[in-house]
Amino acid sequence: QREALAPLADGRKLVLATAIAETSLTIPDVRVVIDGGRARRPRHDPGSGMTRLVTTRVSRAEAEQRRGRAGRVAPGWCYRFWTRGEEGAFEAFAPPEITVADLTGLALELALWGTGADSLAFLTPPPPAALTEARALLADLGALDHEGRITGHGRALARLPLHPRLGHMTIEGARLGAGPRACELAALMEARDPLRGEGGPAPADLALRLAALRDPG
Repeated sequence: QREALAPLADGRKLVLATAIAETSLTIPDVRVVIDGGRARRPRHDPGSGMTRLVTTRVSRAEAEQRRGRAGRVAPGWCYRFWTRGEEGAFEAFAPPEITVADLTGLALELALWGTGADSLAFLTPPPPAALTEARALLADLGALDHEGRITGHGRALARLPLHPRLGHMTIEGARLGAGPRACELAALMEARDPLRGEGGPAPADLALRLAALRDPG
């Protein structure tokens, strides 16, 4: 980050546009932006009950914001990897994350606060069906009682920086005497694959990932 922000003695800076290029940060000396036209968005996977990132087309608003990174302090250029005809099919704006993401964490926070979603002024209200599904999952985990109130187990889950499913796994693992292994598995499922980017597809072997987690070197 320091190198990206430091002024150049000579030469030219080039930015490969990602969502970071859509922020209000102005990087000195940037003249060229190359936009591949892709964005990574969270999507709830009902099969696993977790949220994963998928690659989709950018919206027109995102593309315009990325274009603006070039020429902020001097004339610049933006190269886009699509045609004007393709751009007409882009969505005007990216969908609000709350409409497509897993709401289990939100439902747990609402239960912890003792309030419902309808009492909060959301810019985009959460979809009722997704919120109902999230509450049903929390009830299955023992985080909510039959009246939808948070339980002691739910309060314990809310204190963990994990998805409630993974938090439940770590707590149950500790109760059964397998706390360290449960924490390792939660870390692997919550974060990026430690074997990703090692020169080709990594083998589907959990033991290799546990070894990489224990010894990053």
